[in-house]
Amino acid sequence: MPRTIYLFLLSLLVFCSACKKEKEEAKPAPALEGRWEYKSTTEYTYDANGKVVSQKESVNPDPYHMDITTTTLTYIDARTNQPESYPSNIKREGDILYFLPGTSTKGQILNLTEHTLTLRYDNRWGNPGAALLYAFDEHYVR
Repeated sequence: MPRTIYLFLLSLLVFCSACKKEKEEAKPAPALEGRWEYKSTTEYTYDANGKVVSQKESVNPDPYHMDITTTTLTYIDARTNQPESYPSNIKREGDILYFLPGTSTKGQILNLTEHTLTLRYDNRWGNPGAALLYAFDEHYVR
């Protein structure tokens, strides 16, 4: 009888270990590089305490898209397919895009999937320690 119990426990152990789910391979992070079509902007205004006092959705009447490489960001007029300005040199560190030279102008990647991108830009007026007064999120798709 004790052998039967040991065989049963051994069988149960083998059965349970054989039923483990295989780990799914982690998907690579979506690429920032590529063409992104502008869709809309969300503008936020804050009081001196950082509380949102207004939020407004808008759409730029002049359609454009962004072409992003690992080192540049170029805004392209969608009607003429011509650059709206010279390419901006950029550097990405995590979810922050720095517009070079320097690191004072930057955007934060709030959302990046295969087909959507949201960038946030903050503006502080006055001294560098001033309260945040204005921010906007640009929404893109591809």
